[in-house]
Amino acid sequence: SLALPFLFLLPWTLCNWRLHRSFQLFDGRAQWNMVTGAIGLVSTFEGDYMALAGIKPGENATLWAAKKIITAPGAYLSGLAGRTRLFFKAHAAAFSIWLLAALLSLRLPGARRVNSLILYFLAVHLAFSTEDRYFMALFPLMFAASAASLLAIAGGTGEARRDGTLAAAAGALPSAAAA
Repeated sequence: SLALPFLFLLPWTLCNWRLHRSFQLFDGRAQWNMVTGAIGLVSTFEGDYMALAGIKPGENATLWAAKKIITAPGAYLSGLAGRTRLFFKAHAAAFSIWLLAALLSLRLPGARRVNSLILYFLAVHLAFSTEDRYFMALFPLMFAASAASLLAIAGGTGEARRDGTLAAAAGALPSAAAA
């Protein structure tokens, strides 16, 4: 069951293998963010990231970024701190509401799984240079998870649970206003 989501990546991986004759999990734009994140940039930019970083033509940008982070972690950690600060400064209220609901629902297995997905999304997007719009997909999930967790904590069975599902869906509506 855990392998099922990876099956959806199989067509992408095979397409990249046929086009480039190499294993490429990410497209070129992801490498852009990895390289600029590795050199400590907080946000993405328009321009030649390979020239900025000093990467030679034909050199694997993903491996270059990994080596850069390992050999000079200071710039990367500074960028990571800046990206984290940028996210929390812009979205403190949404994150605080979700975090409170997540902490209150730690004992609920379903809530733990959804909250793990939210943390995973944040970790992936904060790891490398980012833009605020990258996080827009996260907010419906955060609001719905918060509403569902708080309703589950409040209890209820049968009809109350059905109403809770509707309320959880309605919990995603504030993200539409924020977008």
